Amino acid sequence: MPPRRKNPVFVATDSGHAEIDGTPYVFHKGITRVREGHPLTQLAGFENIFEPIEEGVHYDVEQATAAPGESRQAAVEPDPEPAPEKKKSGA
Repeated sequence: MPPRRKNPVFVATDSGHAEIDGTPYVFHKGITRVREGHPLTQLAGFENIFEPIEEGVHYDVEQATAAPGESRQAAVEPDPEPAPEKKKSGA
């Protein structure tokens, strides 16, 4: 028996769809693969929808923190020209 993988992969045993926190997911029997910890593997009523498999994934668990040397911030480019000032109409 091969050693247990650190982050096991699961394959769908049925086809269907689900929406979790506003994100739609479609899964296909024998095709869709997810890692342990993905919301689809933790959804109530879906306990038997995914089973362990020794292959790759389709929906990975998102990395929540930056690895050493990585930045999670998007680069912001400065405006090429400052916005023109609005003239005040005098009263």
